[in-house]
Amino acid sequence: MWAVNKITKKLSSAKGKLVITLLALSAMIKIAFWDSENIMYDDVSRALTVETSVCGHREQIYDFSSKGGSKDQCNDGQCFAIAVTVNMAFYDFFVNWYHHYDDAVVRATASHSPLLVVIAEEKELYEQLQSDPLLKDTNTEIVLGAYATSLSSESLAFNSKEYKSMVSSRATHLLNILCSLNALSDHGANWNLVYSDIDTVWLKDPLPIIKAKLFDGDDSNPKYDILAAVDNAELFGFTPYYCTGFLVITSTPAAMHLISSWEGELLSKTQVNQPIFNELVVKQKGLKYTGLSESEFVPGRNFFTHDKSRAVVLHNNFVIGREKKQKRFEEYGTWKL
Repeated sequence: MWAVNKITKKLSSAKGKLVITLLALSAMIKIAFWDSENIMYDDVSRALTVETSVCGHREQIYDFSSKGGSKDQCNDGQCFAIAVTVNMAFYDFFVNWYHHYDDAVVRATASHSPLLVVIAEEKELYEQLQSDPLLKDTNTEIVLGAYATSLSSESLAFNSKEYKSMVSSRATHLLNILCSLNALSDHGANWNLVYSDIDTVWLKDPLPIIKAKLFDGDDSNPKYDILAAVDNAELFGFTPYYCTGFLVITSTPAAMHLISSWEGELLSKTQVNQPIFNELVVKQKGLKYTGLSESEFVPGRNFFTHDKSRAVVLHNNFVIGREKKQKRFEEYGTWKL
């Protein structure tokens, strides 16, 4: 308050004093908002989030106006969207993923039809997907990635500079989608985004498990800001070590702040996105997060040893190279092409 009073003395006009008063009030509101232990997940909090720097000046916003909180994607004001990224080198993996998604979610469940956002990493693929018969007459939006190239990508070597550059765009993609969906404030819907790598297969619909974990019977206020699959019980000093290949991101201010910080780190230095994600999760004060059950969201290290009766999403990681990944899918009987 000393700083505010000092500045006020320099502004003799009533107008100047009014401006200072409003600025001080705004600062106090923001502090109270961020420090609250019980952030209300309602239209007010969502509107404040959209108006902050996280969403206010994004270069790429998608038009989801036709998808803004319809009864198909929403239940009691909570809406779900699913996002995947696709490039030409792994287009067949996307097709395989989609067949499982279609069986487990689209055809198997009449109560909901979540919005699927397919992010094309190349301009040519974006054009191809527009007329892809696989996506015809489905609740799908195809968008051009934030850093889409004009040339088709090759299968990028893990940990190569090109691979790091591609995966560094993940936070930007997710923020663009969340900000675009939450800008539809007139629909009064709160959006939750599920991101999935396409080297997963969805054996069952994961949304009921995710909803139960997030809301625990209270649809107005999520219990967690972030849910993530677990790669290891302990790795690199993190317990557990989370996987960025399967994430659930709410639209709470804390979650939006995390993804914005993640984006900033990835844009400042080309790197694999997972280690810095784990670092930021642990560092962010007040963030509510937890891991998803490994028996249901199975990491690749347990690919052949998990309990098949409990598996919901099976991730084909812990193996490098598209040929090896495809071979594992074939051996397990989950390659549908």
